[in-house]
Amino acid sequence: MNIAHNALKTLLLYIIILTPILKVAVAQNVTSYEAKSAIRCSDSPFQSDVLFVTDLKSTYLLQCITELLPAPPKGYLPAPTSYRWSASSGKIEANQDECRWSQPESGLQEIQVSGIMKYLAPNPTGFFSRKLPDIEVPFRSSLKCLIPLQVDVIKNGKVNGFVVGDYPDPNDWDDLKNASNSAMVKANADIYQPPKLFYCVIPETYNLKIFKEYTLGDFDLDPRFLPLKYPRYVVIHPRILRKLDLLETQVRNAGITLSKFKIFYGYRSPAYNLGSREEDGGITLKSGFSTHMYGLAVDILIDEDDDLVMDDLDGDGRTTEEDAKILLNHVNKLDRLLLQQDSELVGGAGWYPHHDFWERGEYVQSPYVHIDARGYTNGQRLVRWIGKDTIGIRKRSNPYKQNAPIPPWPW
Repeated sequence: MNIAHNALKTLLLYIIILTPILKVAVAQNVTSYEAKSAIRCSDSPFQSDVLFVTDLKSTYLLQCITELLPAPPKGYLPAPTSYRWSASSGKIEANQDECRWSQPESGLQEIQVSGIMKYLAPNPTGFFSRKLPDIEVPFRSSLKCLIPLQVDVIKNGKVNGFVVGDYPDPNDWDDLKNASNSAMVKANADIYQPPKLFYCVIPETYNLKIFKEYTLGDFDLDPRFLPLKYPRYVVIHPRILRKLDLLETQVRNAGITLSKFKIFYGYRSPAYNLGSREEDGGITLKSGFSTHMYGLAVDILIDEDDDLVMDDLDGDGRTTEEDAKILLNHVNKLDRLLLQQDSELVGGAGWYPHHDFWERGEYVQSPYVHIDARGYTNGQRLVRWIGKDTIGIRKRSNPYKQNAPIPPWPW
């Protein structure tokens, strides 16, 4: 009887001693925590791989969003999290999980935040209970930001050494001779002023996503077809990004598969656009006051198989001009809605039976659609046109087949 009694006392003693140790062990077994953090900008919709800054006069509000994984055990209480903000350039005004950022330098900049997430363990509840360990997990996050170079006056046709050429004057009748509709250009001369914000393109930033799936390089010339030197500069007006977003929704709602629009050409500098115009001997499709030169236009196609040819949208088993017309019909629906809303995103559009990007012509041809966000119409009528067949594409038996393998990317 005494032996059993002593054994029971010994067991109870072990339980009393081991209970708090086991609690600590259990708590320590769940201390493999990870603090996830991300920096978001509530002031801008243009954030993907980078924050795409479109207004140098604004102060951007940034917030650090944190989450502890897995969630702390029941009874743990959050303690104030510490934050330390820094930026590669510009002025930072920090307040805990938020900061205001202004006056950044041009180029690819970076904002960083680090700190420690803390959770306090509950107080012991029993006489023999021991306090569980507090949870402290460090975190660090960064956000790259693409800042444009502000150029108030383009001197000698160059931006930071990069040749963009001379912009035509919408109030000069000699320059207006090259406009497809000189009266509309002159009436909207504010649209055709030389742009002031230029984004620097280098091989390291070419494939960075600036908005949804669209990259910085989508708006530049294609280095697979042209020997290009870097750094280069492009103009991207935020209005064309917003319009691409709306058009994506319009097309997907119609049941068409679309990851993103393939952009044939976004920004075309006057040096390229007008130079090609003279070079092409009058058979070019390029306009003397093209909205491409102001970052307001893109030439697009739907190309899910990435062969640089418009997909078969009407289901007849081949690519034809009709597929470009289907895409244009969706642009028309969107622009009619924008016109009713008196939106600045309304613009011109046209479909083309072939492109005149001669550096690509020996490889492949395709019908395509031009859209822009010029912000004006012809009275209450949408500005629309049909591209000319300047190379006899309609006489060819198989005009849109690939004639040669597409060159590889240089990086």
